[in-house]
Amino acid sequence: MKRWLQVLFAIATHPRYLLVFSLGRLTIIRTLHHVIFRKENAVKHNTEDSLFVVDTSLNITKSLQEHGIFKGIYLPETIKNEILGFADRPCLSSSQNESRCSVPKHSLIGEELSSCDAIRRVEADPLLWDIATQYFQREPIRLDTLLRWTSVKNPTPDWRKKYTFHYHFDLEDYHSIKFMFYLTDVDMGGGPHVCVRGTHHYKKLRHQLAASRVKSEKDIIGSYGPDRIDVITGPSGFGFVEDFHCFHKATFPTRTDRLVLEIRFVTRDYGVVL
Repeated sequence: MKRWLQVLFAIATHPRYLLVFSLGRLTIIRTLHHVIFRKENAVKHNTEDSLFVVDTSLNITKSLQEHGIFKGIYLPETIKNEILGFADRPCLSSSQNESRCSVPKHSLIGEELSSCDAIRRVEADPLLWDIATQYFQREPIRLDTLLRWTSVKNPTPDWRKKYTFHYHFDLEDYHSIKFMFYLTDVDMGGGPHVCVRGTHHYKKLRHQLAASRVKSEKDIIGSYGPDRIDVITGPSGFGFVEDFHCFHKATFPTRTDRLVLEIRFVTRDYGVVL
């Protein structure tokens, strides 16, 4: 219900989002939108000033285009440690009420993260902006930043029903990518993210036309095969970037809590995060 209210609010405030929500799930529409609105002279960002030491943004973009994902963007140790120190503080601002301050592990978004210099530096890093620019072939918009804890502690049945823990794809815009950085070691018991490679371009037509974006594991494996499913593990500081039109899901940690930094880019902000 909450998701549908978000959709209705976005349509009411941004009527064009109705087209995104109804047509943005179709690969041919997204491809046409990209061709029509791309800019050959999109600004190239100076990645020499980047915090990150990785392959060229061109090769990262190529991997995104082919597979919908690139893995291997590592946070510098000093940046990672600063974010971890920030996340471990039980109360991050005087505006938070006492009950929330008593819970050290909660998710933070937007202004709640503004006092962390390391996160602001990652958000503004020219490599991230250049990857988004080259992939979209137009100037990107940073939609949101989230510092998210997922806890081992006995999630309730209602929590387990959350669509993020089932295969789905996102529809904030015709084009959307997200950078994710693990701040804790993530093995098979640490709540790894799962991506179905290549499904940003190659979805079954019935999945594009279906009213629901949420699919069962049986349906996904039967439709795309087990070889397409990428369970992403990595040490603290490990990062990747994914086109979130790929089918993907979160998994529940069974041994250790997971902390992840997420930074999402789109081409237009319709005021909705799904």
